[in-house]
Amino acid sequence: IILVADFNKKFSGRTLIQTDLLERSAGALGKVAQRLFTKGSDLRLVELESQGFEEKYKVLATDPIEARYLVTPKFMEQFLGLNQIFGEGVQASFFDGKMILSLPRTGNFFEADLRSEQLVASIETAAEELLQVLDLIEHFELNLELWKVRQKQGVAA
Repeated sequence: IILVADFNKKFSGRTLIQTDLLERSAGALGKVAQRLFTKGSDLRLVELESQGFEEKYKVLATDPIEARYLVTPKFMEQFLGLNQIFGEGVQASFFDGKMILSLPRTGNFFEADLRSEQLVASIETAAEELLQVLDLIEHFELNLELWKVRQKQGVAA
């Protein structure tokens, strides 16, 4: 599942949050290799303060200071929580004022089994999946910028 949303903070660079398979399998040597792989790229490896987050993810950014502004301790905690909902493999990027989330999914999304004995269970599963995706809007406070714009325009939120 790919979710693209306006982010509630202004930024101009690019920041990527990717599953960190290399460091997970090779430890400190993996981190050294990651630094070498980013040589010649405008993306640099960013080290963050959450050990739990660093164990699962690597952050690459055009501006490490901006990456720390976007990927706050609260954000890291919430992002790690997505693993409990969607499983391993949640990834994200920040680009052009938007956050793009990639959520792992096996099987077809919203696929309903139309056999009468399974129809209710299939509809309930699809509704739960939709609610999980919609909860991400509140989870990451993606609706804040929308409400700010509406309030400036004089529209009640």
